[in-house]
Amino acid sequence: MKPANPAKRIALRYRRAHVLAIGDRSWEIQATWRMYGKPVAPRIDHHVHFELELAQLDADWHHAIVDARSLTSGFLDGTPMTMQLHEVNLHFSAYEGEETHDGEAKFTGTVVEPLPFPHQLDDPAFVDALVRAADMADQLTLQGDEIVEHERYWYFRIHQIGMTGVVVDRRTGMAFDTSGNFPLEKVLADNEIV
Repeated sequence: MKPANPAKRIALRYRRAHVLAIGDRSWEIQATWRMYGKPVAPRIDHHVHFELELAQLDADWHHAIVDARSLTSGFLDGTPMTMQLHEVNLHFSAYEGEETHDGEAKFTGTVVEPLPFPHQLDDPAFVDALVRAADMADQLTLQGDEIVEHERYWYFRIHQIGMTGVVVDRRTGMAFDTSGNFPLEKVLADNEIV
């Protein structure tokens, strides 16, 4: 596999699971990170984006919004983090006399030190495959903690309607997207990867 141009700059977004702890409360969240720099030594940004369902904060949406506004610091997997609320989205619906409401509070956090990527970034072949997957995914977010490593390929999952992931052949470096119509097994077979 021919490596990517080492002078090329990369910029990609990935999501992974974390535990957010504030005081005596904690939540399992999915947070979005950015990685940037040169493929030889990509860096992870200190800023992370995540959301909390309002119902996780309080059963009453008004109290949940007040609570969301008061959250300014916490711990992300034990790492200190400052937080800033950016927006609150409310959703209302009514079904045959039943009224429901829900929504989410969107935050940006700044950690003292970026949490490590779930895979080693010192393997140039893996980083090259990561860059190829991010290029193919365009603006979609890779699921960093669900990367599948196989002796013949890497599979980078994406939780998005229309695209479920990107598979990168370890021998050729070719990247192929997967979706509902083209599941991983079909892409692997059609491209003689396994």
